[in-house]
Amino acid sequence: MKRLSTLLIAMVIMALVACEEETPVNRPTSAKMRSSMEDDVWMNQHTVISGFGHTGSRCSKIDTTNRFSYGPCQTFKNIDSTFLPTRVNINFWTLFKKTGITTNLVISIDNNGKNIFWAGLDLKDQVKKADEWTNINAAYTLPADIKPDDRISIYVWNPNNNIAFVDDFDVEFQK
Repeated sequence: MKRLSTLLIAMVIMALVACEEETPVNRPTSAKMRSSMEDDVWMNQHTVISGFGHTGSRCSKIDTTNRFSYGPCQTFKNIDSTFLPTRVNINFWTLFKKTGITTNLVISIDNNGKNIFWAGLDLKDQVKKADEWTNINAAYTLPADIKPDDRISIYVWNPNNNIAFVDDFDVEFQK
């Protein structure tokens, strides 16, 4: 009899466990990329100079020789393999040697070498003082049809012969 009651209790416990709802897996809703000035997922590292920067002693210098700043460049699957983002938030610091110059924050997405999305933000009106670091924030909604193998590049573009500096990129991809 004792054996039978032990067996019944064990069966009841197994039935209860089998009927429990599965706990949903907590999946990330964002992924961040921060510049370290040394990561290989960041492009245009040849623009990084020493001895000057917003934080630390290094930053990216754009001028007549280097028109594209240091910035993140990565496929979406390598940023986070658990989701494709719908939005990107970008924060960085810039310093212009003079105000009123045409310089753009660019976000570009390529699929197999073909550009499928490009957006630029003119920074001319956001930088009010020369020789002073200015914090820039921008947010973009990404195309709904991006694929894991698509490559996103984020950088500052100097279409003229101006001198500007870029530092402390902080990029957040949101689900």
